[in-house]
Amino acid sequence: MVLLKSSLTCILTLLSTSFAANATQVVDLGYAKYQATLDASANVTNFLGIRYAAPPVGKLRFQAPKPPLVQPGIQMANVQPVGCPQAGTGDLSTNPFRGLKKRQSSGEIEDCLMLNVHVPGTVNPRAKMPVIFFIHGGGYEAGTTAGESGADLIREAGGGIVAVEAEYRLGIFGFLAGEEIKKNGALNAGLLDQNAVLEWIQKFIHLFGGDPEQVTIWGESAGAGSVLQHLVAHRGNTQPPLFHRAMTSSTFLPNQYNFNDPVPEFLFSETARLAGCANVTNTFDCLIAVPPAQLQDINVEVCGNGFSGTFLLVPVVDGEFIVERPITTLSTGRLNSKTILMVENTDEGSPFVNVNVTAQLTLQQYVTALMPQFNSAQIDLITNLYKGLGSTVFEQASLVMGDSIFVCPTYTLLNSFQGTAHKGMFAIPPATHGFDVQFYFPGNNTPAFANPQFDASFAGAFTAVIKFGDPNIHPVSNVITPNWPVFKAGNPGIEMRFNRTEGGQPDIRTFTTDPQQVARCDGNASWSVVLLFPQEHSSWDEVDRKSIRLPAAPRCAFMNDQWGRSKLTWNAVGLHHVLQYDILNRLPARLRKLRFQAPQPPLVQQGIQLANTQPAGCPEAGEGVLITNPFRGLQKKRKRQQNTEIEDCLMLNVHVSGPINSKARMPVVFFIHGGGYEALSTAGMSGADLVKEAGGGIVAVETEYRLGVFGFLPGAEVKKKGALNAGILDQQAALQWIQKFIHLFGGDASRVTIWGESAGAGSVLQHLVAHGGNTQPPLFHQAMTSSTFLPNQYNFDDPVPEFLYNEAVRLAGCTNSTDTFECLVNLNAGELEGINVAMCENGFSDTFLLVPVVDGEFIVERPVETILKGRLNARTLLAVTNSDEGFIFVNSTFTGEMTVEQYVAGLMPQFSQAQVQLVADMYKNIGLETVFDQADKIMGESIFVCPTYTLLNAFQGTARKGLFAIPPGTHGSDVGFYFPGNGVPAFPNPQFDASFAGAFTGVVKFGDPNFHPVPNVITPEWPVFRAGFPGVEMLFNRTEDFQPDIRTFSTDPKLLARCEVWKSLAPFIPQ
Repeated sequence: MVLLKSSLTCILTLLSTSFAANATQVVDLGYAKYQATLDASANVTNFLGIRYAAPPVGKLRFQAPKPPLVQPGIQMANVQPVGCPQAGTGDLSTNPFRGLKKRQSSGEIEDCLMLNVHVPGTVNPRAKMPVIFFIHGGGYEAGTTAGESGADLIREAGGGIVAVEAEYRLGIFGFLAGEEIKKNGALNAGLLDQNAVLEWIQKFIHLFGGDPEQVTIWGESAGAGSVLQHLVAHRGNTQPPLFHRAMTSSTFLPNQYNFNDPVPEFLFSETARLAGCANVTNTFDCLIAVPPAQLQDINVEVCGNGFSGTFLLVPVVDGEFIVERPITTLSTGRLNSKTILMVENTDEGSPFVNVNVTAQLTLQQYVTALMPQFNSAQIDLITNLYKGLGSTVFEQASLVMGDSIFVCPTYTLLNSFQGTAHKGMFAIPPATHGFDVQFYFPGNNTPAFANPQFDASFAGAFTAVIKFGDPNIHPVSNVITPNWPVFKAGNPGIEMRFNRTEGGQPDIRTFTTDPQQVARCDGNASWSVVLLFPQEHSSWDEVDRKSIRLPAAPRCAFMNDQWGRSKLTWNAVGLHHVLQYDILNRLPARLRKLRFQAPQPPLVQQGIQLANTQPAGCPEAGEGVLITNPFRGLQKKRKRQQNTEIEDCLMLNVHVSGPINSKARMPVVFFIHGGGYEALSTAGMSGADLVKEAGGGIVAVETEYRLGVFGFLPGAEVKKKGALNAGILDQQAALQWIQKFIHLFGGDASRVTIWGESAGAGSVLQHLVAHGGNTQPPLFHQAMTSSTFLPNQYNFDDPVPEFLYNEAVRLAGCTNSTDTFECLVNLNAGELEGINVAMCENGFSDTFLLVPVVDGEFIVERPVETILKGRLNARTLLAVTNSDEGFIFVNSTFTGEMTVEQYVAGLMPQFSQAQVQLVADMYKNIGLETVFDQADKIMGESIFVCPTYTLLNAFQGTARKGLFAIPPGTHGSDVGFYFPGNGVPAFPNPQFDASFAGAFTGVVKFGDPNFHPVPNVITPEWPVFRAGFPGVEMLFNRTEDFQPDIRTFSTDPKLLARCEVWKSLAPFIPQ
């Protein structure tokens, strides 16, 4: 009886403890109760999307943040909050401005003032753990908390801290200045949002187990600039104190004007003009009444009209929160923190300098455009300071940009923390601005230099400051950082460099600050004279008001989403069956109500289904055939639906090595066919070939997905009532199917490689960037691309997608319907297929129109934006291109009647005359004599080759690049070597076949093309591709006497230079 009573007591104690632990996951803030989710794998409790202020909408637009509204019931804090409306950098080669328009992504809303809290384990209000508040970057005009989760910081700290990150207003919404804002609203609203978060932390963080007396503030880029603003807020005397330590990564300090200086006043007036509020009696109230989407258009236009690589809507001196220019306060040593840790990258400037712009300027002209407030003496001073540094204007301009707004402000801030600051330098190549972020927030990705000791030492320095106030007291073991001395101004400064050796080992050591760098920042002929101390040390006020080069009224310009448009081709080969499960009905017929919707779970089927017939492809269309662009009078051609193409087409095939063994746990490859998102099917691309080439031991899957109008009809109506990018969502459904069912076929769901060719490779790219590069749970782990296809990718409601939707409606006779979407849904399948063909054929010659769009949910932003952030849904990449990707997409008849300028203008109707001429001249000067040859290169490099290199650069140290050159080496020539079926490849050589196709199956099986799954391989060691170094690739070719020619080679630097130009043109696609 005593034993029973003791057992009952123990059980009741355990139950009560369990209930208490669960109860603590709901935190009552007084105005709302929030329920968290526990990430058991990381042992972190996440509160996502807590309101810290009232929605800044309506009358609260342009106002200081107000207390959050009361919300009844329990709020689920389990969804990553959307970012505040975004804009971007200036992109003009001259200063003044020109126009730019972009529709607001649906993922960005004005009601955005949310924060996230991350707690180790379960919430314990008595824990009193140190707190870190991280502020994202983005030039005060872009950026979100997505991809920068405090859960990473908790892991790096070994637990024992509470992490907070928050959204804050950006661009016009957060930093519109001028007398009218001062009089009627709040200046620096975005900074005041951050300040409200710090006040929220002081009031509520104890409920999460945080200690409000141990708060560290940290930010990157504009987030680090925000830290600087909070350090000098209220002249460095904020009361009561809101934080106690500070850390910055790439401190960003652009020109900070007084709120009523000419530039802020011009920006306010220009906003009012674009909003139609210029001549009203109350401009402020008029701006308050502007619809959010319209104001977002203006936001992008104004932000885009600065000089190349600069930001316009940034903090100002408001006289209340920021009482004086930050440098003035810094010079007094009065700051809102006692200690600071500061890190910069070795190359802060180059990402903000356009190589094409600098190619047209002298250094003096660049400085003049970058600093329109400078007088001629100041321009000459800076020009002379940098003209001996670097051999090109681009290199010199990169130093000017980096020193002026990142490096020198960092040293100035350091000097204000005499004896209580530490300075670091991040130097892992290429060490450009923002490259360090992946080491703080790796998420599920692998950093460019994946070394546990380096990770523990670098990220651990920051978490050591959070926990102990000193980067030398490491919170985790395995640290190899030597003693890190404080940085002392007036002495040779000692810093810590975080680098790697050429052999790939960590290289972490102290070094003395470059005295020439110090001289540029602090000397008599330096930034300290002309920029950092504008009032006390120069006639800055006079320069501000008399020499400012004010912009003219903006002219219409265009924003380039991506890399162009094109069509695809293929090699159809026979079938070679191993063990096939064809026509696996993973999705139901989309008859009527499921047309244009996201794929739904498959219907239950009674009995045994015979999986022995190759499924019919989804309805196909074709490429554009017109010689002019943009679109004119779409032809009302009709083509009856072929019997082999049915709308009920969502099937997949599974191929298994030998008989099924559900316990085999074999690697899985998921192959996506090409066809420009408008054509083709899995026929002729059987995974049985891949199983054979791998020597068995893998499971291969390929799938049909919706194409053309059926899979990629865009527009606001589709967003509202259906699903955008339905064809991509079909592919995702196949990946989810693999996760759920592939084990039944002997596959290992944790070892999935995604691979595609042409538009299939473009699809791989879309899945790599899906959900901002953070798909959860992960659906694949490795990626391979053959001819990565990236055409123009518009926002779903941009003019071109809306035109395509309206044209489909017109051709369907639905224009006058009260519900055009419903009318399209009820259309006969054969008639819709006729419209599909008519629309797809009415693009410019050999281009594709119905392709993926930025939908704001699955594809959150333009793919290149995510790629450049390095956030991707895979750890490794193998990418192969053909030596002549463009040839088959260029019509020799058309180009025989054109100049190259006319071809570029037709291919890229969004380009300005100057941009057309830039591209034309670039390709006329590389030794190509005919317009056809020039057009061939333009087409191939703009949408296949250059996107491939951009993607490769995001996989620093974990990617490999190959070039297929078996003559003719045209787009699609490689397909016959992956899928020979019963046919014979163009170069039938067993050693070549084993080496080329075996590289892909080597990645599938072992994660490395150097581990060959079959013998008889002659490929040499295949090194990783590293950006910033001479890129090394593998050439797959044959000799003139038909022997395999497989060897490494260095990437053509001229090709990479052309790709940089294409990347620089990315902001100029039409809106």
